Amino acid sequence: MNRFSRCFLLFLILFVYGCSTVSRTRDLDSGNVAASQGQWVPAILAFQSVCQHAPTDAACFTAQARLGQVRLQAAEQAQKRNEMVEAQRYAILALVSPEESTRQKASELLTSDALKQGLVASQGRQEPGPGKRGGDADEKRLRALIKEADTFLYVFAAAEKKRVAFDTCLDRTGDNPTGELLTNLCREEIYKDTSEDGYRTRYTKERTDEFQWRRVLRDFHDDALAQTYKQKKTKAITDAKAIAERAGAQL
Repeated sequence: MNRFSRCFLLFLILFVYGCSTVSRTRDLDSGNVAASQGQWVPAILAFQSVCQHAPTDAACFTAQARLGQVRLQAAEQAQKRNEMVEAQRYAILALVSPEESTRQKASELLTSDALKQGLVASQGRQEPGPGKRGGDADEKRLRALIKEADTFLYVFAAAEKKRVAFDTCLDRTGDNPTGELLTNLCREEIYKDTSEDGYRTRYTKERTDEFQWRRVLRDFHDDALAQTYKQKKTKAITDAKAIAERAGAQL
């Protein structure tokens, strides 16, 4: 690669990075303006867009925090309008905020007598539509799904740490043992198993976990919440990989 090509490539990288940064800043600003005007849906979409473009960027954490705050505000406003099912839905979504204060306020709203009484009254006025049970049943269903999704984040992170540790083991062992012996040594060290059945069992479990994960996202019946957890999964795996690589570098 000649000097001109290297300069052009560097310019292109800086240009793309700059555009990406401008886009994230624009989305954050857009979300803040929409939220200040009480336009909850455009604000939520703008904040979600930040993490779609850069799920591991610091701006994503800021957007996730603002997303939780906006969902809480939307819940509080819906409660004031006596739209209790809507208030409950936004409050449940706010439970996944990275900010403890937002999660605490959302939990307090969900357990408040005013919301519970309003939900009972709204259930008497109308039948819930498909996929929307309303009331305590809907809250319990979503809470259970959120808990299950959080558990899968730990599962995916743990699997990534082991994968990186296995690769590090292969690199660290170097030219001493080779071929199948090397692979078996690392399998025994990391996975505590050298059999082919063990490998197949792990593969089947990974496929099953992924299938169940997708089922949880589908059962949310909420695209925004599903997107939030897709971003959480990406971050969990990225963070686990970084931790495992640092640990391997110290060996």
